[in-house]
Amino acid sequence: MQTASSGDIPRQIETTPPVNVETFASHVTLTWTSLGLSQFVDIADRVDVVPADSTPIVDATNAAGRRRLPLPEIDTTTAATKYVRFEPDCPWTLAWERRTTPVVSLCGSPSPTVCQQAHIITTIEDLDARDGWNTVETAAGWTRDTYETLVSVLEAWLTLMTVTTTTTTSKDAKAKATPMVSTNTQQRLRMTTVNKTIQVYQRIRTLRRQSNIRQRISPKMVIFLTLQMIPFQQWSRKLRSQQIATG
Repeated sequence: MQTASSGDIPRQIETTPPVNVETFASHVTLTWTSLGLSQFVDIADRVDVVPADSTPIVDATNAAGRRRLPLPEIDTTTAATKYVRFEPDCPWTLAWERRTTPVVSLCGSPSPTVCQQAHIITTIEDLDARDGWNTVETAAGWTRDTYETLVSVLEAWLTLMTVTTTTTTSKDAKAKATPMVSTNTQQRLRMTTVNKTIQVYQRIRTLRRQSNIRQRISPKMVIFLTLQMIPFQQWSRKLRSQQIATG
């Protein structure tokens, strides 16, 4: 059975205006041109998962940086507001950006219903005069076939994401299960280093015992070298005991 690839997913859903589709490893982005900001802000009153008391992120020319604002404080009557993004308690975000023609972007893992409703709210004027605008069969600008295409696109992306994640996880697990150096090799390298270090300090101890060296080393240096040898002597005895115990 062949799995879907990103090239198999349609890049556009034919409605008015069309919905552009971009797929990524972690999310999907759906974009379309929209009406003014006031229609976009109305989403909070018309889509259940976006609370009416939302405080979206707003970027405006009359304030420094982006900030969260209650809906009544968002300037929808002038061109000061450049960007607004809703972040509901859902696996997606919904943003409006002022361009030559404003653009709405739905990013994350949205449901087909949320996408359809957000598209209608931001592209249809006088929505209150249209009965059944939020149902699949009578949705403004949408047909059953268009909706089914949207469902297929989101399902195909979700399948592709699941397969990609599973494959990546399997590769990571396999890589972790295969160490670069075997345990025995690591132990041999460690013992070689320890033995070399002990040999060096044993040589120092031998030289320190020689009378001609004693004459050239101060008493303080002799004490220092002796103290430095103590932990290595204890370490050596412990490691050699472990070697004898393990054969």
